[in-house]
Amino acid sequence: MKYFFPDSQDFVDPLFDFETEKHQSLRVTQRDDVYAHQLLAKPYDGLLISKAIVDGLPGKTDKTRYSRGQRYRLYREGAHQFFRLSQHYEVMGDSGAFSYIQQNTPPYTTDDLINFYVKTRVDSGVSLDHVVVGYNDTNSELLLEAKFKHLARVELSLNNAEEFLRQQRNYAFTPYGVAQGWDKASYIESVSALKSMGYKHITIGGIVTLDSMQICDLLDRIHEKVPGHYGIHLLGIGRQDILPHLASRNVISVDSTTPLKQSFLSEKHNFRLNGDTYCAIRLPQSFGNNRVKNAISSGQISQENVSRLERNALQAVRLYGQYQLGVEATLYAIQAYEKLVFNREGSLNDEYSRTLIVRPWEQCGCNICKAIGIEVLVFRGTERNKRRAFHNLQDFYKNLMVGNL
Repeated sequence: MKYFFPDSQDFVDPLFDFETEKHQSLRVTQRDDVYAHQLLAKPYDGLLISKAIVDGLPGKTDKTRYSRGQRYRLYREGAHQFFRLSQHYEVMGDSGAFSYIQQNTPPYTTDDLINFYVKTRVDSGVSLDHVVVGYNDTNSELLLEAKFKHLARVELSLNNAEEFLRQQRNYAFTPYGVAQGWDKASYIESVSALKSMGYKHITIGGIVTLDSMQICDLLDRIHEKVPGHYGIHLLGIGRQDILPHLASRNVISVDSTTPLKQSFLSEKHNFRLNGDTYCAIRLPQSFGNNRVKNAISSGQISQENVSRLERNALQAVRLYGQYQLGVEATLYAIQAYEKLVFNREGSLNDEYSRTLIVRPWEQCGCNICKAIGIEVLVFRGTERNKRRAFHNLQDFYKNLMVGNL
């Protein structure tokens, strides 16, 4: 099973100074930065790039993660060169359907999407779809109006898939048709229709909100009702609890940002390693903290004292990483700063103690953990958090490959 990482302009500065927390003065964002696959052995099989992420939506082209210069360079160089991907990596493209889920129809045409795939020179491309909102796996009947809206989106997605396959024959990328639906029966009908059109690769879209049991049940039914030789790609699904089951249901690839987001969205499970998770130590930058600003402006604490507590906490963590300070002294410095920033003291003590005692960064052999050590477990700023996120991608992919998930 292959794993594709959805591109959202995730990169880090290889020359970032963790002591001074400064970038090189002449650094140019993206051009001088590095992606996960440049830092690590192999964190995924390829990237998923979306037209909505690169170009933005019509009328909202400024709401994109790409600058105009980056966008032009992507089209000029092609995705493999732009992302500095070797021949061992693939690039899949899609429309980014969740970006326009609130619109009545997609803001693009099939021609627009194919043009995007051709310009970026993707290896595979997903047909233009429209996500159906509101999955129903009960036997209850939908209201006629809701069913009409759902059916319209399914039919639009299938019509686009048919046109996409017809036009794609003139191009080199592998076509994937998207199956949308609102219940098991409608998804089965969509997959069957795509298979009849001649698709050998089918993506199942719109199932991100389903729980793991619902996804497995849906795939079981599709496997039963639509037999044959075709591969399934699951859009936005990378849940470790069901990945072993997916391989037996024709699933050949998945894409997900879950391992990356876990590094900064989870409260206590920010660092993955061989099936275990660890809590990152929260030492946020004081200059961006509103509570600290208010405390300083009201005279409750001085800027000098804030800087001292922050500096002491960071230094304590680094000294611990170098075996020059004990757990209790390290936690004391962390708590003093934590009380100032979060108005709490010791709420994550057990989690922090476990992280410090186990020292998981030393048990990991990835290039990031070897290069920056305990810094990868510090929850602070983009450069540390993104590196921890990249580590998580590597761990997720490694376990996927050996079948441990």
